[in-house]
Order: sequence, then C-alpha cells, then structure tokens
Amino acid sequence: THNEPCSMAPDDKHDLISGTCSHLPYVTPAHQYPMGSVLSLERRQSLLTWAQRVGAYIIEDDYDAVFTYGDNPLPALKAMDYHNRVIYMGTFSKTLGPGARLGYLICPDELLPAVQNMKALNNNGSQWLLQQFLAELMQNQVFYTHISKLACSYATRLTLLRDGLSTLFPEGKIAGATAGLHLSLRIARHTEFIARLQQSCLLAGIRFDTLPDIENGSEAAWRKENSDAVMFFGFGGLQIQQINKVLTVLEQALAQP
Repeated sequence: THNEPCSMAPDDKHDLISGTCSHLPYVTPAHQYPMGSVLSLERRQSLLTWAQRVGAYIIEDDYDAVFTYGDNPLPALKAMDYHNRVIYMGTFSKTLGPGARLGYLICPDELLPAVQNMKALNNNGSQWLLQQFLAELMQNQVFYTHISKLACSYATRLTLLRDGLSTLFPEGKIAGATAGLHLSLRIARHTEFIARLQQSCLLAGIRFDTLPDIENGSEAAWRKENSDAVMFFGFGGLQIQQINKVLTVLEQALAQP
C-alpha cells in the first residue's frame, strides 16, 4: 500500500536531458492513489539517498496533498531535497476546479531549459488570463484564504464519512484519512458481497468504486498478496447532506438479506 521505489541497482544512473533514462521513480508520498497510504519519513529519506547516490531524479506528484488533516504532516520530498534530485509537480484542479486546467512544476535548475522547451513545443493553450488571475489571487492572499476555507470544509466531510464508515464496517480498516479527498475501506468480505452492495447502492443513486474497477497494473500486484476487498469513497464533491445520504443507503443495503 506504499509507493514502492523501483528495484534499483547501485550503479543505475540516468540523464533526463539527454534522454538516456534508466530509472525515474514517480511517487505520491503524501497520499498514494488509490489506497491512500503515506510514505514514511524513513522511506522518503531512503529514496532521496538513493537518488543522490545514483544521480537519479524523482518525480513527486503532490496532486491533492494541499489538503492535510491532523497534526504534524510529513514534509514533501522536495522540502527534504538538498541535492536537487526531486521534480515536484502539482495541480490547481483540486483547489480552483478541473476546468482551470492549470498545474505547476518545480524542477532542478539544470533541467529548466529542457522543461521550458518541452512546454513550448507541447503547449495546448494554457490561458494567460487565467494564469494572471491566479497570480493576483496569490499576491493579495485571497487564494490562501480560499484554501483554508476549503480545508476546513473538507475536514468536516472527511470526519463524517470516516466515522460513518467505521460504524457501518467496524471490522474494516480505513486508510487515506490524513490527506486528500478520498478514503479507502479495506474489509475481509467476498467479492460477491461487495458486488451486491455496490449494485444496491447504484439503484439508490450512490456509487463507490472497488479495486478491480480502477486498477491499472500496480494494484493487481497488490491483490496477489491480499485477499481483502477494498472500497473507495470520495468526498470532495459531496455536501454534508449528500454524505449522510451515502451512509444511509449503505446502512439500508447492509440490512438487506
């Protein structure tokens, strides 16, 4: 359930600019998708030590970690990177909305010319007016006030959903509650039971995904070693009353024979 670094030999090296890349780990250490686990501080340090030793770069995708819950969140890999080995990327889709189609990249200085050239050659039309609008929001602090309000709202929704799921599935294990906009629920139930539950919820207008619904390869490897079912619940687009409806529908579906 963690973001596993690639299997790396001590002499593995790569040159991103020349294109002779042998290893370029892609990680989401703050909130792994889809399981929601967090990469420990020790493993983050180990990954950075490896990158420095072999001269590799690491892509850190901080796609929704702007929303963190609880005390003392772990620092980003980029914040721990004193040797310029991390390429840090993020998006404004979770804060302004997916329609903004804006993201950002913080890369080592030696990669900047190549990245700028690639952006220029593959520019699909990032709107300059929207970029200027965002810059002004940041400059006058409105953006950060907006983030703070969103974080409070999401924390309330997260707590309601997490506590409700814990009550309905006391045997389950919830992950992903420290950051982001979705939770995973791992339970020791047969796939037939989950399928019936999923179908009952769909009939009531409620949808949740399971691991087979969204797997892309890495999840299949996890499933080879784990027989538990995993259910995923997003709360970013739901209001409090909608989350209550989700929990009510789940409760009713569980009561069915």
